[in-house]
Amino acid sequence: MEKIDSMSDLIDSAVRTVQNISAELRPGLLDDLGLSAAIEWQTCEFWKKTGIRCELNLNLPEDFVLDQNIATAIYRIYQEALTNIVRHANATFMRISLKKEEENIILEIMDNGKGITMDQISNATSYGLTGIRERAYLLGGDVKILGFPGKGTSLTVKIPLRQMVDTTIGKYIKEKLFDINFRNRQTG
Repeated sequence: MEKIDSMSDLIDSAVRTVQNISAELRPGLLDDLGLSAAIEWQTCEFWKKTGIRCELNLNLPEDFVLDQNIATAIYRIYQEALTNIVRHANATFMRISLKKEEENIILEIMDNGKGITMDQISNATSYGLTGIRERAYLLGGDVKILGFPGKGTSLTVKIPLRQMVDTTIGKYIKEKLFDINFRNRQTG
């Protein structure tokens, strides 16, 4: 009987772990209440876990409904940016803005850390930044990363709300990534 209870506890623990991982990857808030609520929740969790102060400005119309693919991409980009800040920035503060501007949704994140270098921005083995770029490019978006030595890093992601009609996604990504790699070879 003890073995059965122990196995039952182990199974319960495994289920809770999977539920927690699933919630962090795509919280139900994203589906139920939308991107703003999910970003707000993730920001609060980040602040609690890291102690990095956050200023969050959500400037989306109250009745704004976002395509699920765009919402998921922006949420994942945000998660990756938070991971990069914790791992690399040595920041104590960050400012986040999410807004609709004309026919685009724009996510801006600025921290007060050590500032990313051009080498780090263009490093092809930086999987986090590559993932951010790929998610944005898949939706016809653009990514701008700026580093300010000793002052911090700025990440701006701009994704059009109207998706590209004539989309050859693979070709588009290859062109964007080729452009990044080509510029790296010219400067390096």
